[in-house]
Amino acid sequence: MTHLEWENIFQLAPKGEYWVDPGVYLAYEAPIDHKQVGQFEGKILLEKSIGKFTNILNISFNQEVGGGADPDTDAGISWSTRYRLSRYFEPGFEYWDDFSKIDHQLDYDEQSHQVGPCIYGNLFGHLNYDIGFLFGISDAAPRHELKWVMEYEF
Repeated sequence: MTHLEWENIFQLAPKGEYWVDPGVYLAYEAPIDHKQVGQFEGKILLEKSIGKFTNILNISFNQEVGGGADPDTDAGISWSTRYRLSRYFEPGFEYWDDFSKIDHQLDYDEQSHQVGPCIYGNLFGHLNYDIGFLFGISDAAPRHELKWVMEYEF
C-alpha cells in the first residue's frame, strides 16, 4: 500500500430537474511515505439520459501536492454512452482524452486519445463491473488497453 484515498461525489441538483444532471467529484490521494507526493483530483460530472441511452461526460483536473510536486495541472475528458438493456448488461462505448498539462498545450498526436467498446452492469445487487477495450487513436496513446473495473458497494 502506497497511498490512502478519500473521494466523494456531490449531486448538484435533483436528477431530472435540469436538461443535464450536474455533479462534482473530489478526491485526495495521500501518500503513506511522506517523501512521495499526494494528488488532488476534481471532476465536473454531467449526465443526460434519453430513452434507454445514458450519456456521461466527465471533465477532470489533477494536481500533485506536497514536497517535490509538479506545479502544472493536468486535464482531460471522458465520454461514455451506454444502452440500458438491463441492470445486468449495458453495452456502450467510451472516448478518453488526456490533454496533459494545461499550461503546455500539446498537439493532437502528443495527447492521449482512446476510444472503444465497453460493457457495464450490476451483479448480485452489490457488485458493479465496467469492462472495455480501448484503441489508441493518437500517437501518444497506447495502441490497445484493456479496462476492467470491479466495485463492491456496501
